[in-house]
Amino acid sequence: MPGAIVLFIIGGLDVGGTEKHLVRILPYLKSHGFRVAVFSLTHEGYLAPKVRAAGIEVISPPLSSFVRRFPSVIRPFFSIPLASIFLWSTIHRHRPDIVHYFLPAAYLLGGVCNFFSKKSIQIMSRRSLNDYQKKYPVLKYLEHSLHSRMNAILGNSHAVVAQLLDEGVATERVGTIYNGVEVLDDAQQKQRIYIRESLNISSGTLVLVMVANLISYKGHRDLLQGLALASEKLHGNWVVLCVGRDDGIGSSLKALAEALQITEHVRWMGQTDNISSILFASDVGILCSHEEGFSNTILENMASGLPMVVTDVGGNREAVIDGSTGFVVAPHSPQAIGEAIAKLAQSPALRQQMGMAGKDRVMNEFTLSKCVKEYGQLYHGLLRNPDMPITDILS
Repeated sequence: MPGAIVLFIIGGLDVGGTEKHLVRILPYLKSHGFRVAVFSLTHEGYLAPKVRAAGIEVISPPLSSFVRRFPSVIRPFFSIPLASIFLWSTIHRHRPDIVHYFLPAAYLLGGVCNFFSKKSIQIMSRRSLNDYQKKYPVLKYLEHSLHSRMNAILGNSHAVVAQLLDEGVATERVGTIYNGVEVLDDAQQKQRIYIRESLNISSGTLVLVMVANLISYKGHRDLLQGLALASEKLHGNWVVLCVGRDDGIGSSLKALAEALQITEHVRWMGQTDNISSILFASDVGILCSHEEGFSNTILENMASGLPMVVTDVGGNREAVIDGSTGFVVAPHSPQAIGEAIAKLAQSPALRQQMGMAGKDRVMNEFTLSKCVKEYGQLYHGLLRNPDMPITDILS
């Protein structure tokens, strides 16, 4: 349906895997003829200007920035009613053909608001494993009660979809759309020597990189401990670049690096818009998280030609082929992480072989164009027939 309105609902547009995914796909969906807008529940966030620059409307509740100044204990008592009222008003005013929820908060609040609005096609995207439901049983109950109202429920990996089926989602209502990334051309990757110089990294240094916000479940402690165990096999001239926003554990991680006597080898890069350049300067990509849906970071690393060391959680094994494009190791195991890094450190030929295989895999399976095409297929299929099985639409 030409000009169909798609309203995306998300908690906020700060830097995270889901938010970056949304920012990537929105301009392409707009170029495919959809009229897209984003409702950000709590605040606009760091990435909102980039979305607006693409000509896409970003909507957030009035006074949301003011409410965020309140103490965290009382903030929900103001932010939830405010977001609910304004979201209901936005749905009523825009009358979207499709409402697409990303992440639990958006699903719960948006799903409830849409009970009282014009009937839209409703889609929920689950972007992680459902471990969070163990901590919040009420949230689990509410999510399960909303599942039956959705026209489609998407996972970004088969691991996520398997959990959705276990939650009772009907087989014909659930489908998989993998994340997608752009693969930069070789000419851009030839900037490697200049990027290293700008980072004050010598040409002979082994550069490891982990792109993940500093959150406990991302496994930075395991990484540091693994590097300390493997340090003798890394031959001294190495550095690990830890890229990501500090969500509260940065000081404890720095103290751990000091205790392990590897401080000189660890660089805390913080949040940056220049991730692609950092990847081009690197030799090995790492993600040692304890839980994951399907990681954009892994795809970005592979698209840059990096061999990977990842933990066997969520959809990581669906992206990285163990022994071919990198190594998939047990989570919570510093020793396994260190051993895999050491194997790659000791063999430039293996790094090159796995890196090339990973880049080929992204180009064949995980491009942004393929991802957007599947979203378009889904939207058009549901607009034609809201009850059509998702597996038929995406086949």
